[in-house]
Amino acid sequence: MPYSGSVSDMSTINAIVFSDLDGTLLDHHDYSFAAALPALRVVDERRIPLILTTSKTLAEVEEINRLLQNPQAAIVENGCAMCFPPDRDFGFEFGPHERIDGYAVKRSPPDYRAIRDFIVQQRTRHRYRLQGFGDMNPEQLRSATGLSLGQAANAGKRLCSEPFQWLDSEERLQQFLAAAEEAGLCTTRGGRFWHLMGKSSKALALEKMRTLLTAGQTGRPTVIALGDSENDRGMLQQADIAVVIRRHDGTHLDCRGKHRTIYTQQQGPAGWNAAILQILTEPGSLNPPNRGD
Repeated sequence: MPYSGSVSDMSTINAIVFSDLDGTLLDHHDYSFAAALPALRVVDERRIPLILTTSKTLAEVEEINRLLQNPQAAIVENGCAMCFPPDRDFGFEFGPHERIDGYAVKRSPPDYRAIRDFIVQQRTRHRYRLQGFGDMNPEQLRSATGLSLGQAANAGKRLCSEPFQWLDSEERLQQFLAAAEEAGLCTTRGGRFWHLMGKSSKALALEKMRTLLTAGQTGRPTVIALGDSENDRGMLQQADIAVVIRRHDGTHLDCRGKHRTIYTQQQGPAGWNAAILQILTEPGSLNPPNRGD
């Protein structure tokens, strides 16, 4: 599924796809995207940027984009970092950034060590029962996530957020969440884990990425977002077309996009495939709506 165009070809396209991974483009159980291949080919043929927008790490997304043959930028760790691959002409200046594994990375504070310090302090003070990725070795991560050992190791290479399992009462969870907010941190719920991070979100990162990718472009591309979990809510609400993927338990997240919302009947990548093919084959579906924003 090779992409032959330059990333700076943004002026020639009329849509951007922002997609969650786990339970959305990737199957909840085996992490396969095979069921989405027909739609992925159409996205590639139309030269529509596919921006993976996920709680996963840069190390994980780098490998997934390699398998997808997708050279685009990515939003990782629930919006805490925007990552631009090396040797690409994006047609704009990055501004202040870090170089991490060759990527130009713009990340939000605080760093991972500060987030881990908060968890350790709270756990020591209140004896909360929670287990973060930083408490697990690769074998334990593999068991908790269902990833391969190598994938689990990549999941532990975190920059600015910490997934954790809450093993205590609901009342004590609310106390922990309140302490995080007081410390200037945010929490959100994904498909498998809670996530602790700074004042970031997929929605904020989506808007920053859209602004960067469309700088100097006449007209605004239609933003399509796909997700299934609570940590996708803001991103879906920011999209012109929101695709709410049916979850593995048969339920849907209750939220809507700005102008159109599709609730898939199929789960995971099969639902992703059906929705994207529907959007991209309907006449006029990507015509700019009458926007009041």
